[in-house]
Order: sequence, then C-alpha cells, then structure tokens
Amino acid sequence: MHFSKQDLTGKKYVWVETSAGMYTGDPSRRIFDKYNGFQVLFIINACSVYTEKFSSGLGRMIEQKLHERLPEDIKSEIAVLNWIKNYVIG
Repeated sequence: MHFSKQDLTGKKYVWVETSAGMYTGDPSRRIFDKYNGFQVLFIINACSVYTEKFSSGLGRMIEQKLHERLPEDIKSEIAVLNWIKNYVIG
C-alpha cells in the first residue's frame, strides 16, 4: 500500500514542489523535518517495508507519533525510521 498526501491528517505541512523528487530510495542521514509533507510521506512509506500489516490506519498512527512523541535528539531520516521500527510498529 502506498500512503499518499490525501491520507495525512495533519494540516500544518509545507509542500515545496521542487523538493518532492528528493525523497526517493532509502532513508539517509538527511535531516528530518516533521513539517515537510513530502518527507513525512517518504518516511511513512519507508516504514511500510517493515511490516506486512501496513494500512492507512498505521500510517496515520506513525504520522501522529512523529508529531507528538518523536524525541528532539533524533535528527536524521535513518534515526527516525529506526525509532518508528522500535517504538511505534515494534
């Protein structure tokens, strides 16, 4: 399943069209910005690889946890993905 812009519940995202193509492949050491809509979608879709039971509900839960519980010291996409795998989707 591919999580899309229409699946997001947050309304405070920045959508810089010129950056949309940057978010392909695997998560990297690039700084994660939880207000960048394209980057949030990229991370959520990267998480779908790690669970057979990925659904739009799980994607929305990941989105919510990113905004409410992501520790401030977690900065890179790789660190965010690891945090999600360990603490959100288990």
